[in-house]
Amino acid sequence: MSELDMNWELLANKDYAFLTESPLLGNNILLLTLGGSHAYGTNVETSDIDVRGITYNPVDSLLGNRVFEQYEDEATDTVVYGLNKMFKLLLECNPNTIEQLGSKPEHYIILNDDGKKLIENRKIFLSKRAIYTFGGYANSQLRRLQNALARDSYPQAEKEKHILGSIRSAMNSIIEKFHTVNGKLIEYNFANDNGKMVHAYKEYNQKMQEMEQFKDFEYGSLNLYPDKSDREGMDVEIYMDACLHHYPLRDYKGIWNGMNTIVKDYEKLGKRNTKKDDMHLNKHAMHLVRLYLMCIDILTKEEIITYRADEHDLLMSIRNGEFQKPEGGYRPEFFELVDDLEKKMKDAAENTSLPDCPDTEAAYEMLVEMNKNHILKMEDYYDGSTY
Repeated sequence: MSELDMNWELLANKDYAFLTESPLLGNNILLLTLGGSHAYGTNVETSDIDVRGITYNPVDSLLGNRVFEQYEDEATDTVVYGLNKMFKLLLECNPNTIEQLGSKPEHYIILNDDGKKLIENRKIFLSKRAIYTFGGYANSQLRRLQNALARDSYPQAEKEKHILGSIRSAMNSIIEKFHTVNGKLIEYNFANDNGKMVHAYKEYNQKMQEMEQFKDFEYGSLNLYPDKSDREGMDVEIYMDACLHHYPLRDYKGIWNGMNTIVKDYEKLGKRNTKKDDMHLNKHAMHLVRLYLMCIDILTKEEIITYRADEHDLLMSIRNGEFQKPEGGYRPEFFELVDDLEKKMKDAAENTSLPDCPDTEAAYEMLVEMNKNHILKMEDYYDGSTY
């Protein structure tokens, strides 16, 4: 059965009746595509069919106070995002959503004129944010994977290094949520040579000298580093030097929670269920490598390539456990592959011609136009009926 035939059969399947029967979906869907392993070309016989898409926001959520973000059907693993939320996620270069604009043509189940317009203008959503969404997420998760697979063989100090590496990779996205003080943008600089993470205003050193009273001091730094530990069972642990003045407490709480979550996630990975967990970890490792590959494409080719035809054999070999040792660890070749992809991504990040931020103005002009045209087409709305 061809993929196109499968798509039509999917719409006819009673389990997916909601796609045509729900007033939120039906003719309001502008894009519907395969997701997950089928979208990447890494599916196996037992792979579920994931469906992802975009639907117009209900008129009362555009003109009234109704909140609509997405439609989910857990039984079929279907998620259809509201158009407004989708634009927000696309501008953030969110991996789980921007991949919908790079599917194989035959993977699109529904695609109207606005859906085609989104695909044709997909490049306006691309920016250097991909480094921290695709690349940063992949790097952080890969380090967690390394720690899980090597739980028994790695010295405690080495595991602590992996935790620090994960925090370092995630700090950009963690702090980005808390990036202002008194409405002013804070700049962050991450020195990879010693793991130091410093955040400060522009012209930090110059303004420091201008400060006369500590009550006006609104700068600070966070320095994370491994050092000898006195804690039982630990030779080395991560320490932090924090110097924060006049910094909003709630923002600091958010940063701390982000770092603490990473540490807790490592602790959860301390125990695994051998063969069953190995299958999940191999699938996880495959998708993490795929994220690197997609990030590199975005940065170098300025393209979203969801279906990984060129790397199909490589990705499937990872999924099938060909890089895994009999005792559960990974062979050196896997980590060499990861290191190579990390280097390529960093090089691509340094040389990309993508802007720092996406073309927000063009994106929102498109969104307004789509919403306006959608409202004008809704005859039921002008009849006073509920939509």
